[in-house]
Amino acid sequence: MHHIHFILFAALLAIPERSFPMQHVAVQKQVAQGQAMVQQSVTSCTWPIITALVTAEQNQSIGPDLWWLVTNEQQGRFLRLFTQFRHLAGRFPEIVSMCSRSIPAINRFLAEKGFPEVQLEDNLGPGGVGVASVLKLFVQWLVPGKQSTVHANGSAYPAAKLETAFRLLRVPGHEHLIVEIRTVSDDQVFLTMMDCPEDLDARAMLLSSSINQQGETEHVYSAVLFPMVDLDQKVDISFLCGMAATGRDGHPVIIAQALQQTRLQMNEIGAKVESTVAVSMMMGMVLEWKDYIINQPFLMWIQRPGCELPLFVGWLAPDCWKNPGEIK
Repeated sequence: MHHIHFILFAALLAIPERSFPMQHVAVQKQVAQGQAMVQQSVTSCTWPIITALVTAEQNQSIGPDLWWLVTNEQQGRFLRLFTQFRHLAGRFPEIVSMCSRSIPAINRFLAEKGFPEVQLEDNLGPGGVGVASVLKLFVQWLVPGKQSTVHANGSAYPAAKLETAFRLLRVPGHEHLIVEIRTVSDDQVFLTMMDCPEDLDARAMLLSSSINQQGETEHVYSAVLFPMVDLDQKVDISFLCGMAATGRDGHPVIIAQALQQTRLQMNEIGAKVESTVAVSMMMGMVLEWKDYIINQPFLMWIQRPGCELPLFVGWLAPDCWKNPGEIK
């Protein structure tokens, strides 16, 4: 049977849930229960990671504006977001963070903030630092709803029913309606049924952009029902391990540990998100940097900022690999 999901996202925070057990990020993760395969939910809470890395740059030996080197595709996707949004880190009062050379101090901070299960190993070595950030966000529906029930795949699930303070939107290219729930704050909460996308953040931002540019309101529904949610999961962000940069003192900064735990609760009153990230960074020996050599045919293009079409594009083979002499 084909399973349909819905995504809850608030601003840039994308947290997918659904009306029955859900599935995982890039690879659809499934767990066997008897004869049935139950898909598992997945979350993406990127702001605590961004905040943690920006906070680490406040350490004197690490320094600001690190240029991180990408070693895998997931790091590349994250660093694109990090570069785009790092300047906003620190603007969210719901996120607190700390950086310390003492791992026990980081672990105490995590426990005090309600995450005693997230604990870094105390193996920093000379010059290493630990950093942690915690997000605690509560969005309350503008008008509380009622408790109800939804049915899916022969099972009943506790649900919330809202009869006002919501709207239903349709955007081109998206099969299902998007529910926007009004809150007592400026935060926007959206729900929509869909299969689990490979990149949650990217899909949520794309849908938000489509709503702003092309969203059309549907007026044929008098209420909306959606499953209540109680989720607590350890999120695998180990893809960050091995990511390296050069610190202020010239030594490489290497991410050695990366842990995340995320919780989501949602009912007829509102939704609460809690997520923590803990990262340890080791200081390595000064490296002898290698040359990156282009020795195969290559593409070159010249781009003017603000102009999507390049001024020049060339695929350059050895037939033109010549010294032009002085360029005037």
